[in-house]
Amino acid sequence: MAMAMARLPTPSRDARGALGIRRRSRRLEGRRKASETERVREEASSAETKRQERGSKRDATILAIAWPAALSLAADPLLAAVDTAYVGRIGVDALGALGADAAVVAFAFTAFSFLGTATTPEVAQACARDDGAAATRAMRRATITSVACGTALAVAMGCGAGAAADAMGVDGSDMRTLAVGYLQARAMGAPAALFNCAAQGAFRGMQDTKTPLAVALASNGLNAVLDPWLIFTLGRGVEGAGEATAIAEWCAAITFSLLLWRRNDVFGDPGDSKEWREVDGNHPEEDGTLLPHARKGWEEWKEFAGAGGAVMMRTVALLGTRLFATSVATHLGAAPVAAHQVAMQFWNFASFFVDSLAIAGQSLVAVSIGMGDMPEAREVSKRLMQIGLGLGIGLSVLYGLGSSALPQAFTDDKDVLMAFRDILPVLVLMQPLNALVYVLDGVLVGTKDYKFLAVAMLISCAATVVILEEVGPYDLGLWGVWVGLAVLMGGRLATLAYRYYAPSGPLALQEQEVD
Repeated sequence: MAMAMARLPTPSRDARGALGIRRRSRRLEGRRKASETERVREEASSAETKRQERGSKRDATILAIAWPAALSLAADPLLAAVDTAYVGRIGVDALGALGADAAVVAFAFTAFSFLGTATTPEVAQACARDDGAAATRAMRRATITSVACGTALAVAMGCGAGAAADAMGVDGSDMRTLAVGYLQARAMGAPAALFNCAAQGAFRGMQDTKTPLAVALASNGLNAVLDPWLIFTLGRGVEGAGEATAIAEWCAAITFSLLLWRRNDVFGDPGDSKEWREVDGNHPEEDGTLLPHARKGWEEWKEFAGAGGAVMMRTVALLGTRLFATSVATHLGAAPVAAHQVAMQFWNFASFFVDSLAIAGQSLVAVSIGMGDMPEAREVSKRLMQIGLGLGIGLSVLYGLGSSALPQAFTDDKDVLMAFRDILPVLVLMQPLNALVYVLDGVLVGTKDYKFLAVAMLISCAATVVILEEVGPYDLGLWGVWVGLAVLMGGRLATLAYRYYAPSGPLALQEQEVD
């Protein structure tokens, strides 16, 4: 055995050296791989930390925009509630006149909400590009349009107050006189009210919703002080309520004007714009019809007018459909229409919260697009949808758990409460749906995709009207009315979601951005 072992070849010194080198190489390679793995792990951890930080900052920005916006949205209903509280002490005729006029005023002013909707993304994108000149031109277009439309609306409301009262079915000479007086008083504030809408859009574009909230609270406080003084002390009655609101609106308009004038950090010389200097470079010569600046200005005006027309068409279609739903409910009887109105109060309450997310979407998406950061626009949109869905589910739970107590805050009539319970499941199930619709609508407004939004609204409204037309013939009752409204929101969600996820949509990512 010893002799056999002695005969085994002994590794040479070179072989032993090569073996040692290979072993050291393997150890070094193992250490290198471990170091690389650790580096990759640290990079992944760092990327995750940065992603979480961006997410936290994104959530904070959304909250900072949304909560003041939600309170601002409640300002107009609060204004109407103050008027109603004081006018109700005058008498039944006065309250009836105010109720009819409130519907007319709400429809007229809401139809021009495009002044704020179209201004928000324009100012937001200008701010993202640090283009004060473009922000100034956007605000100038909104101001001129709001004053012109407001003046025309004031004349129409003043001269057509009697016709509007007749169209609303105001009966009795005393009630009609009161209704006409209130409308004519409110007409005086129309230019201011529309300018305020445009100014709010500008501040939202700056991601500042606290300033509009402060102005809204101040104007509501002024209205609350003026109402009893004009209505009772000076004996102006219902007309005094309209005058108080008009004065408050003008004071708000003056305040907004001063605040906008002081925003030198946002607004600049309208002719000193990088975009316009590019126009000069591309078209240095006069083409015989319009100078380059005038041509560019005309193009911006056409874009704003097109956006305004599309948004107005969309708004009028929605208001008209909801008004038609109320008309159908009215023909069902006193209890069904009362239950319908109670349910609409719950819908309007929820809209204060979810619409504030839409406002955040308008501003944040527009800013991301203005900076050329499409992935961030998508991330903001996804986060808003997550928050909106959660909020909608929360509202559904709230309405479901409070189904017995909440309606009794409005009425104790057994027939009305029974009719309300019939439509409660539809109302509850609609809340997540409504939240997603509001958020997606705001996101697409931020992309300035106005034409698609108008067409999508018309399609959804047309489907709803078809269903509402069959409520009477098929004896569907109030449940059928609310199924129609659910179809309205379902149709909007389907069309908006299609546009959002479509490869050709305004938020579609390019291949290099995906990579």
